[in-house]
Amino acid sequence: MNLSSVALYSSLIAFHDLSMMWIRCSWSLGLVLFSTACSQAKPASGPECTAKKSQIEVTRAVDARHQSDVKSLQAKFKTKVPSDTLTPSPVETRIGRLEFFDGFPTKDTVHRTLEYLYLSRAVEAFLLFVPAASLESMRASHAVVGAHESHQVILVDELLDSTPLFLTGNTDTVYASAILDLEKSGPMVIEVPPQCGPGTVNDAFFRFVIDMGAPGPDRGAGGKYLVVPPDFKGEAPEGYFMSRSASYINWLILRGFLVDGKP
Repeated sequence: MNLSSVALYSSLIAFHDLSMMWIRCSWSLGLVLFSTACSQAKPASGPECTAKKSQIEVTRAVDARHQSDVKSLQAKFKTKVPSDTLTPSPVETRIGRLEFFDGFPTKDTVHRTLEYLYLSRAVEAFLLFVPAASLESMRASHAVVGAHESHQVILVDELLDSTPLFLTGNTDTVYASAILDLEKSGPMVIEVPPQCGPGTVNDAFFRFVIDMGAPGPDRGAGGKYLVVPPDFKGEAPEGYFMSRSASYINWLILRGFLVDGKP
């Protein structure tokens, strides 16, 4: 049952209770008027007088029951609730003044809140996709210089300077870089030689997949790595370090140390 159904159901119950109270009040008022007329009349005797006295007793009984119902109804609608558990109104916020009635937001408050939620979710989506946009730019840059396939690797045989637009590029190592399209190529094998500099694989959102070299499972001794797509259903072959990526597009970056200060 949703909030609207609950509110409608509560309203119907309240209307029913008020309707019954009105009927009882009307009935009680009629009997009171009748009993007043009887009390002002001349004393009489016989069956008619006895009937009138019985009606007066009924009136008093109904009136007492009515008063009991009223008190019960008032108790239901006047339950004391701690103020610190209620929704305050109004509430001053950075998006303006939010107002509530019996805990329900006004139309203007609903509009302000929804506009804020739309904006905050748009900002969140933008921030979450900054890493993906960055790696997509890397993929497009690889394609520009001819590295279209997963097995095509860009070798940087000179030390970096300020010309490349890398945020964290080192100036004392050389690089090997490749974009792995696992949807197109399927699982990819990467063989790392011993004493290779630290390498890593990141998925399309720049999230960690696996390290290689000294920080990886080969511990600098070299080894064969198998990177598989998210829907891969096979078993890890013996002699391979297998890792499953959460995306089809992945970036492989390997570093090479200097020898005698030279690349």
